[in-house]
Amino acid sequence: MKTFITIFILICIQLKLSGQIPSEKIVIGEKITISSEILNEDRQILVHLPQDYEYSGNKFPVLYVLDGEFFFYQAIGAVQFLSECSYIYNNPIPEMIIVAVVNVDRNRDYTPTYAPNQLGSLYYPTSGKADRFLEFIEKELIPEIDIRYRTQPFRTLTGWSFGGLFTVHTFINNPELFSAYLAISPSLWWDEDMYVSKFDSIFKNYQFLPKKLTITCGTLEGGSIGRSVKDGFVPIIKKRRPNDYQFNFVEIPDEGHPFVPYKALYDGLASVFSDYPMPFEKVDEGYESIEKYFSELSKRYDYKIKISEWAYMNLINDLNGKGKHKEAMDIANLYHIDYPHSAWAILLIGRAFEHMSNYTKSKEYYELAIKTEKSKPAPDSERIISFTIRLNLLNEKLKDNE
Repeated sequence: MKTFITIFILICIQLKLSGQIPSEKIVIGEKITISSEILNEDRQILVHLPQDYEYSGNKFPVLYVLDGEFFFYQAIGAVQFLSECSYIYNNPIPEMIIVAVVNVDRNRDYTPTYAPNQLGSLYYPTSGKADRFLEFIEKELIPEIDIRYRTQPFRTLTGWSFGGLFTVHTFINNPELFSAYLAISPSLWWDEDMYVSKFDSIFKNYQFLPKKLTITCGTLEGGSIGRSVKDGFVPIIKKRRPNDYQFNFVEIPDEGHPFVPYKALYDGLASVFSDYPMPFEKVDEGYESIEKYFSELSKRYDYKIKISEWAYMNLINDLNGKGKHKEAMDIANLYHIDYPHSAWAILLIGRAFEHMSNYTKSKEYYELAIKTEKSKPAPDSERIISFTIRLNLLNEKLKDNE
């Protein structure tokens, strides 16, 4: 025994000294470089892919994030939680590819006019190249992303402060480029509130396209931001927009300008996609109503949106609760066709077999569901435990039937 302990200690010391203690890097994205002819410089782009990207083969909408060096990780956190967290069964936004643009000169790229002297004390000698930066996004960045990755046509642009100003600038001057716009505390005070003073005349003859626009602002933001956003832009666009136009103004409680982006990105994305989650009452109306809802949703978003896993799961459970096990099996098979890598889809086929007293077949699917979940890059341990409990209970039934 003493010899064994001595050998074990020596092995541990050797592993520590040699640095061979097992570890694995967590990769959340990649960095690509675009050599821009329009900007005459290299631009660093940070890209994060959804959890399902590698094994699903699906295409995904894209979120373009300005000030990428600041907000790349924040955007990942917000999007992952809202679209992928398994504790949120009716996820409020779709999974998205995140593309974050790292700055070179944000004062130059985000401002629409050359106006070096601002608000009496601020100096921006390189200002006024927003149109050129917009041309880079349209003609170089977006085509490169569409070539490299599996993208859907639904694109969202978001930016804070000067980035918010650029977001509004894009919405006004090239609205067709993005499907949705999220401007966080936009610096609409720029150049003596130029856009605010022009908004009323612009929107008199403005052709409102079916594009989503969300503006956020902290309740503690006053001064130039409060004047230009809360008292300027928001009342004008509310006055001029058509009744069915999708504009939302979201105020972030108890936050000022420097700290508002963290909460505003989360709340703003939920607002942009406010019509995305299916209302629960659709489950009671049956499969045809659910299918119609997602068909109409697909038309609004301009790409095919599958019936969500949450919708499938609730409908199947509802049918089983009503004793309609054959219908539940049919829906479970449709669920599995739409989501072949979903452990839940496989498990619900097993439950349908169990409800029809085919315990042997049910066990086969329960075991496959557990195996499928364990094979994922980030398995859900709670889900595995839940599935294992179901399998153990089923094994008790099989013993009783022997």
